[in-house]
Amino acid sequence: MVGALLCGLVAAGWGAVPAYAAESADIRVSDTRAVGSVGQTVKVTITVSNRGPDPSYRPTVFVHSAPGLAFVGFASCPGELNDGGCMLPTLQAGAAQSAVANIKITGKDPSGSYGVRTSTPDPNTSNADILHICVIGGWCTNGKRYDPQPTQATSPRPRPKPSRTAASPAAPKPSPTAVASPTAEPSPSPVAVASSAVPSPEPSQPVDTVPVSAEPVNGSSNTPAVAAFALVLALIVGASAALWRRSR
Repeated sequence: MVGALLCGLVAAGWGAVPAYAAESADIRVSDTRAVGSVGQTVKVTITVSNRGPDPSYRPTVFVHSAPGLAFVGFASCPGELNDGGCMLPTLQAGAAQSAVANIKITGKDPSGSYGVRTSTPDPNTSNADILHICVIGGWCTNGKRYDPQPTQATSPRPRPKPSRTAASPAAPKPSPTAVASPTAEPSPSPVAVASSAVPSPEPSQPVDTVPVSAEPVNGSSNTPAVAAFALVLALIVGASAALWRRSR
């Protein structure tokens, strides 16, 4: 009887242990493109980012060698090296970390990849990609021929700009209907111009001249003679008149 009651309570959910939702972290990966010649070691930066919603506990980056490429080691690892991989610190949601790998180019037709392993469940399982490396004189890991100078559409040739030293435009000619301003000064008369144009003669040498006075010379000494002459003239006139009367 008691056993049947306990079974009924458990079936009703009494005493059941609650189940917590499992954590998950969406991990995304990307790498930089590298170009080199055969025999050269290039560096590739691999970035791991967490889009959440939960933290990703210590994701580890691995690089896989393939024909044409050989993984040499990590040039930079922000966490610690573990089992040939770079174990990054725990990534919180929205955080990202990068590791730098050394890759040696061994052939003109390379291939190689990398991936991330994490202990946190990831809803996105594509946590791997090819190494983006191109070989000079050969191919790229994406299967395309390497062309260091891709063809570009030619842009129209720009027109030359006018030189800063170009001659300045000629001054505008005066209008034939222009009227002289009333405030303009009158032009000099032809006589004035002629007189100003002809140089003045040089002054001649001074000539000794005697000033002519308006008064008679020696007036005081001639006065008696004039008086005597007038008296004689009067006597002659008087005598002539007397003789003329007598003759009648």
